Amino acid sequence: MFDREVLLEIYKSKLFWFATALKVVLAAFFASNFLTEFFLPFVDFYLNNNFQNPYDYFFLAGKNDSFPYPPLMLWLVALPYGALFFILKTLGISSIFATILTFRISVFVADLLILIVLAKWLKHKTKKLLIFYWLSPVLIYINYVHGQLDCIPIAILILSLYFLFKEKFILSCVILAAAISCKTNIILAAPFLAIYLYSKKIAPKKLALCALAFVATLCVINAPYVSSQGFIHMVLLNSKQAQIFDAFYPYYLGRLFYLVPGIYLILLVKALVIKGYNRDIFIMFLGFTFGVLNLFIPPMQGWYYWVIPFFAYFCIKQKDAPSFLFFSLQIFYFAYFAAIKNSDFLQVFQFIAPDFLNHPNLYSFAAISGFNPNKIANLSFTFLQVSLFLNCLWIYRSGISNYLKHKLISKPYLIGVSGDSGVGKSTLVASCVNIFGANNVTTLCGDDMHKWERGHKKWQEFTHLNPSANKLHGEVAFLNALKNGQKISRIIYDHDNGKFTEPKNIAAKKIVILEGLHSFYVKSVRKIFDVRIFIKPEKQLQMHWKIIRDQEKRGYSKEKILELLKIRETDSEKFILSQEKYADVKIELLPLCPIKNLGDKNENVELILKISCDNNIDVEPLLASLYEIKDLNVEHEFNENDAQIIKMNGRASKEEIKKCGDNLLSQSFEEIGLQEPLWSGDITGLTQLFMAFYIIQTEMSDETKNI
Repeated sequence: MFDREVLLEIYKSKLFWFATALKVVLAAFFASNFLTEFFLPFVDFYLNNNFQNPYDYFFLAGKNDSFPYPPLMLWLVALPYGALFFILKTLGISSIFATILTFRISVFVADLLILIVLAKWLKHKTKKLLIFYWLSPVLIYINYVHGQLDCIPIAILILSLYFLFKEKFILSCVILAAAISCKTNIILAAPFLAIYLYSKKIAPKKLALCALAFVATLCVINAPYVSSQGFIHMVLLNSKQAQIFDAFYPYYLGRLFYLVPGIYLILLVKALVIKGYNRDIFIMFLGFTFGVLNLFIPPMQGWYYWVIPFFAYFCIKQKDAPSFLFFSLQIFYFAYFAAIKNSDFLQVFQFIAPDFLNHPNLYSFAAISGFNPNKIANLSFTFLQVSLFLNCLWIYRSGISNYLKHKLISKPYLIGVSGDSGVGKSTLVASCVNIFGANNVTTLCGDDMHKWERGHKKWQEFTHLNPSANKLHGEVAFLNALKNGQKISRIIYDHDNGKFTEPKNIAAKKIVILEGLHSFYVKSVRKIFDVRIFIKPEKQLQMHWKIIRDQEKRGYSKEKILELLKIRETDSEKFILSQEKYADVKIELLPLCPIKNLGDKNENVELILKISCDNNIDVEPLLASLYEIKDLNVEHEFNENDAQIIKMNGRASKEEIKKCGDNLLSQSFEEIGLQEPLWSGDITGLTQLFMAFYIIQTEMSDETKNI
């Protein structure tokens, strides 16, 4: 999680240190009554009375608003504050400034945690992140001037999302339960997390474990206070939370339509009908949900921490983001909280300039000056809510646009792989599975469409390469069903015994790959694919591989294999190699030197990888990355057939391939919900790198390529 490169970018930034120093100063000298009269006495009582239940004590004292947070928030604030306060007291430091500074240590840690996670998600955009998040005036005010604690549950929520997108599902559920145990409104994120897990099609047993871990964590954390009357009234029945029912539309006969629950339900339904989830979609739903709460509930100072980090994420990530909307929200935030009757903007100076408390606030000053203070407050409220609404609307449209433009998110992406027998089709498919993850890839084998099992007399009339020996038109229905997200029932050809299995149910995942001898032979089949790949090794190399494979896996002699190759030669030329012209990508492998002994697996055969593709694809970023591999020779050229060719030979370690992949593809992979690719070295790794780059470059939906 603590990426060294990300941490160094933050550490080396002057903006980071400037904002950090500013936060420390503000944290030591400014505080509202929320901190000094509610939170601080509550935590002090807990620490000074042997961890006695503070909820009951303050509830019985009639102070129901003292600490409207569940117990984990209490522990996370109290323990570091108590430890640091004890150290300072031992050193003879006991001023009010030291007290409020140490009280905020948990807030600072949470603030820093959010920054680090966002920096990992927004790689190489550290400066912009520091401006939009770390230097956000509203967030600085909430944390280090006013003194609210909402930063802590949001940090834990974002940490839960970090592990969710890393596919650490059980850990994510545990951390989400911890976030809810800091602030109950975070429960709104739980249904979206459940929908995300469902969309990942993870095993029912693992889903059950996630649910169990979530519920168990909630129970364990809240068990000490769950029967406490003070806890129930102060936290679970908090008057501020009940305001979600204050916004309603009256129907006839006294019936009420509650706006906030209604809109939330609509968002959940919308989330359910989305076929694929990625990080942006999830964050979009959360930001929009929390934004709706602030739209329809009378705003409190700390509640804007629920939306601003998510708004900042989208503003930084999107090139055409309307930043003025983001900053106008912050301007109108201060305008509104300055204009309201109970504004505490002067109160926060209580320790450094107590005389300010005797001055009239803006509301009183407007009344004294003959203006209508309610009109000013209402006007500023209108501007605040309009700017909040426009930010919500923008992130919603941005998230949906991101969803629609990616085929890999919105619908299955189909890859066709074709080539002669023994050329490495299965190896290519396996390498693609390693890149995109087995839980994201459905693979089909063209051999499943053979008409007869091994040993059938018909194989004496036809070779496997002859399309008449295969039910090729049957693939149309299978591929169309999978492309539409439907399950299929398909028999499988077992290569070990040459028999067909009973039909098996196969579901479509993000990527569907069909590899076979005739993948592009039928026009209606080849038109379904999003990308068509043809593999064609040099003839001598193909014979070398074919001999090795059939000797090891099928027990054939070298002479028998060469005889079969001779028999199939005509069919190969007529039915298989003729499909090359339909390919979007052609992968050729050539031996650097002639092979001395065909079929000798101990012979070291150095290879040249030659890849051809359409010249519309800008491969310059890929080439620039490949040129950095010192032991790899790379050539690039264009030809007269609107194609471009990349030739590579030499050495490329797994680590070097991974570095290229991280630089080129990590952000795109995260956008479409792919994690932790498994890279290989040398020819396989280079093929993986090209294919991943090509697919990412071409997977944008046709209708949104110009967005």
